[in-house]
Amino acid sequence: MRRAGFYVLFVGASVGACAPRGRVHDHSVSTVESPEQCFKDGVRNLSRDVGRAVAMFTRACDGGFAPACSNLAVLCDEGKGVAIDPARATALYRRACDGGFAAGCRGLGVHYVEGRGVARNETRAVELFERACDGRDAEGCEAAGFCHAAGRGAPKNETRAAEFFARACEGGDSDGCVSLGERYAAGVGVPKDRARALELLERACASGLPSGCESLHVISSGGGAR
Repeated sequence: MRRAGFYVLFVGASVGACAPRGRVHDHSVSTVESPEQCFKDGVRNLSRDVGRAVAMFTRACDGGFAPACSNLAVLCDEGKGVAIDPARATALYRRACDGGFAAGCRGLGVHYVEGRGVARNETRAVELFERACDGRDAEGCEAAGFCHAAGRGAPKNETRAAEFFARACEGGDSDGCVSLGERYAAGVGVPKDRARALELLERACASGLPSGCESLHVISSGGGAR
């Protein structure tokens, strides 16, 4: 189950760097930073000046740009540019999720699963994963499918799990394709369909996912799912 990763918008040349409010350059032009400009400035600095990235994401998050709150949460989780702070990361994921950023809901859900910065609550985690999935976060769909398949935070329901794995796969999550493909191979939660299983596993393998290639080899050779 994966935490939220960094979200990166296209950084176009037409968008200037985030600057403090006031006059800049020759002191004759006044500029006011937008949260999105600050966010993009933070993205540009992730690999070269993480301290500045933290500052820019903080400014963008405080300005109401939800993806910046999620990126800042990732930094707090990993201790990059700031001290590791699970409670702060949890609060930031919550702000991102409440702001409509689906990956933030997934990140918050993982914290509830792990009891990281918040009391462990797998039922709440499933709600958040499903919310992320409804927001078109493919990895949120995969996480929801895992919970339904394992009976964690929700009654075990392989049919429901397969539905979420299908949404994950359709959204571009290769792990979801593997999970769905293996279910078609075994007839778990879906009708048994070897051809469909191979199609899904070929897609996952082509994306470069080792587990997809492994399952494809096993099933194409006449074996069952891993």
